[in-house]
Amino acid sequence: MLSRLVPPELMYLYKWYRPGHQKWYYYEPLDNLDSLGSDSPSIYNSLDPCLALLIPFLHQKGYRTLPSCQGHFESESELQSKYRELELDYLQVHSRGIPLRNVEDGSVTVWSDSRYEFPWETYAHFKNEIINVMGLGYLGIINFPDVPPPSDLFVCINDSVGRDRVTHLLVRSSCESEVEKNWGGLTELLVRSL
Repeated sequence: MLSRLVPPELMYLYKWYRPGHQKWYYYEPLDNLDSLGSDSPSIYNSLDPCLALLIPFLHQKGYRTLPSCQGHFESESELQSKYRELELDYLQVHSRGIPLRNVEDGSVTVWSDSRYEFPWETYAHFKNEIINVMGLGYLGIINFPDVPPPSDLFVCINDSVGRDRVTHLLVRSSCESEVEKNWGGLTELLVRSL
């Protein structure tokens, strides 16, 4: 199991798990990249609010999606709280183990590993890593048709993974109030294009 921050456009390479405090995700590499993405309603309760309508809409249209994120902003106190929880998780992983819920199928596994190393040397290292991706949202879609040209709302990167074409949409927001506006604009654009 791993815990370092993953760039949004690489999230699809992993299986994702959440601890009870839900302040962080843990992950492990996928066993098989041949069947990327999901169209299962079981993921809907783990969706960020700005993706809660768009992802089910894409699934209804027959598209699978990859692990996605609307992009978030966190205050200093929220970051400190998250870091403290991660430190406690570290201790728990080294002792009795920590229960983690798979975000796709809901199964629970207990992660225990005496060799697990805390990935951040200090809180400052953790904070810098988070700040670099604050406000960066991501939506990955499998075998999506032509996407409207990039706009000020998003950057589109097309990629091939195995037999699938992956469309990575990166949405950058500069503040919390922009997140909902930007995703609303992208949702509107995609709904109109389908």
